Amino acid sequence: MSLSQQTFIAGKWQGLSMFLRGTIHYISVIIMARYVTPDEYGVAALSFVILEFSNLFVNAGFGPAFAH
Repeated sequence: MSLSQQTFIAGKWQGLSMFLRGTIHYISVIIMARYVTPDEYGVAALSFVILEFSNLFVNAGFGPAFAH
């Protein structure tokens, strides 16, 4: 299998992974909004924002920089 084919397959898997992650997150937010109070939902939403912001730094390669 050539390098371009491997790259294409890896890209498809990455795209599928991102799509599934977003779909699961969306469904979990809908379920959570149904079962918690507005105050609890606000706290959870704020924590999601903080977690996603920290993931942004980790995925950007700042993980090793934070360790130093």
